[in-house]
Amino acid sequence: MSERLCAKPKENFVVFMLGARINRWWKPWVAIRIAMEMSAMQKELKKGDYGCFHIHNWGGRMSNSVQYWRDFDALEAYAQGSTHMKAWQKYANNGDIAIWHENYEISRYEGVYLGMPDEIMLGKAIGTVPAKGAMKTARKRIEASVK
Repeated sequence: MSERLCAKPKENFVVFMLGARINRWWKPWVAIRIAMEMSAMQKELKKGDYGCFHIHNWGGRMSNSVQYWRDFDALEAYAQGSTHMKAWQKYANNGDIAIWHENYEISRYEGVYLGMPDEIMLGKAIGTVPAKGAMKTARKRIEASVK
């Protein structure tokens, strides 16, 4: 991607960030089990109309995920559903892993991508447009994101 691109304007959305850290590294099967559970949930999200429109993961001893959701109601409905609740009850407070998450309701945003081999993060979630004209500067892009 040699052209300078930016995230295109979209209505409000929610960014959900979460991660899991293996506390007891000598129990590698815990990491394998939680990775399988997370993978199953993310496959379910990609197949269904739950309101999650993009997921970006990276891992190591602490695995992280950034998810883009239509709105908080959609995220909350999935979190209270049976797939997530079964996994939550299995791992919450067992000491083998630590879990964190953060939610952000986004109404203004801006992102620019130059020299990336492919769209990434927010640009992949909502698409990109050329960063020129009305979208050339960070100020113009942040103002364009307000609907």
